[in-house]
Amino acid sequence: MAANEVAEATKGDCYDLNSLLTHSGWDFLVRNNGEEVKFDKLRGKKLGLYFSGSWCGPCQRFTPELIEAYNELSSKGDFEIILVSADVYAESFNEYFSKMPWLAVPFSDSETGDHLNELFKVQGVPHLVILDEKGKILSDEGVNIMLDYGAKGYPFTSERIKELMEQKEAAKKEQS
Repeated sequence: MAANEVAEATKGDCYDLNSLLTHSGWDFLVRNNGEEVKFDKLRGKKLGLYFSGSWCGPCQRFTPELIEAYNELSSKGDFEIILVSADVYAESFNEYFSKMPWLAVPFSDSETGDHLNELFKVQGVPHLVILDEKGKILSDEGVNIMLDYGAKGYPFTSERIKELMEQKEAAKKEQS
């Protein structure tokens, strides 16, 4: 593989947070108030990499659902979401991000955003990749998980999702 090529991520792959997010030499993320948050504050947390854009209708509809789940889970202290913006203009990014309670890759760090989009094979937005506390990919179907189960999907392991699917099926059978 050439030095500028990016290996594609697959479920079960594991990534070091620093190498994943410091692609362009930055060592922090941002809050919507401008506060810089060093990567080491994320150690031991599950992460959701949220690929989204202000211009995207489905993102506009999904983001409130994700905010609701995030607010339920944030009290646990071991889950964080990171916005990876698809916005082209800083003004659009800032307005959209101002409504979000989580972190973001800085708008000016487009190199990291491009790297993450390529690595996680993002074909469209919204897209949510969930990583465990060790950087292992739990799911790249985070949007569907959140829409189907919200915070109940936590800790987003395949075992938990299977359990919720079985409960859903059992409830359907009871209704008929």
